[in-house]
Amino acid sequence: MADMNQIERFKAQIKAWLKMNGIDYLWLAEQCGVSENTVRNWMAKAPIPPRKQQLIMKLINQMPAEPIEAPGAVVVSPDISISIKMSADTYAQLVQVAQQKGTNVASLLNESITELAAGGDKTSGTVSRSRKIVLPVDKAPE
Repeated sequence: MADMNQIERFKAQIKAWLKMNGIDYLWLAEQCGVSENTVRNWMAKAPIPPRKQQLIMKLINQMPAEPIEAPGAVVVSPDISISIKMSADTYAQLVQVAQQKGTNVASLLNESITELAAGGDKTSGTVSRSRKIVLPVDKAPE
C-alpha cells in the first residue's frame, strides 16, 4: 500500500492536470465509468481504486497539460470544457491529420472550433462561453 503522502501527491497531480486542461470531475467520472460524486469522494477523502489510478495515469500521459494558444484561437476560461466522445479509429485519424499538419490533436480541434465559431473565418471570433458538447461514439460496422 502506498503511503498517504504519495496518495495525496497523486490526487494533487490529478487536480492540477484537470485544471490545466479545463476538465471537470464529470469528464473524469465518464472516463472512469463512475459517477461524478465518486470522483469528488476520491479527491476529498476516499481511496482511488488501483485500476482507476492506472486509468487516470493513462489519461494524463495521453493528454499532457499544455495550454493551447494560437492567433485567433478560441478563448476558453478554465471553468469551461468541451468533451468529445469518439471511437478509437476516429481519434487515430485525428492524430494522423494533426501529425501531417505538424501539430497535436488539441490544437487541431481548437483551430477547427475557432473557425466554426468565427463563421468560417480563421482570423476572427472569440468564444467566451459555451455549452459542453458531447458527440456520440462512432459505432464500428458489424
